[in-house]
Amino acid sequence: MEIDFAQTDLYAKLRKSVTLLDGNIAGTADLMMYVVAYLKAARESDRAGHEKISKSPLLLTHLQRVWSEAERVVAAADEFSVRAGGFYHVPEDVLAFVSSADSLAELDRIGIEHPLKYSSK
Repeated sequence: MEIDFAQTDLYAKLRKSVTLLDGNIAGTADLMMYVVAYLKAARESDRAGHEKISKSPLLLTHLQRVWSEAERVVAAADEFSVRAGGFYHVPEDVLAFVSSADSLAELDRIGIEHPLKYSSK
């Protein structure tokens, strides 16, 4: 919804008076960070629980859907980021963590695909 809003005349008018908008995009990045942190914590402290996650087709399907949608939102939001001339706050530090080799390895361990490679360039 925020991405759709950013393509309207109202966004263009708002852009003239607002310098930074901290919207739901940050929440999407936080959700991604939570998923990775949860998987790591389960793997390190509850091996049986982590194994149940990795062997549950239904749960893995849902995790893949959540992850893929989060990646889609992050990619779509990038063009409206401050760095790209927009006024949306995109939490680059959180996205850098989520895109780190260690974080992606947690997803790899359970077979979650993650084609988006976030770059703060």
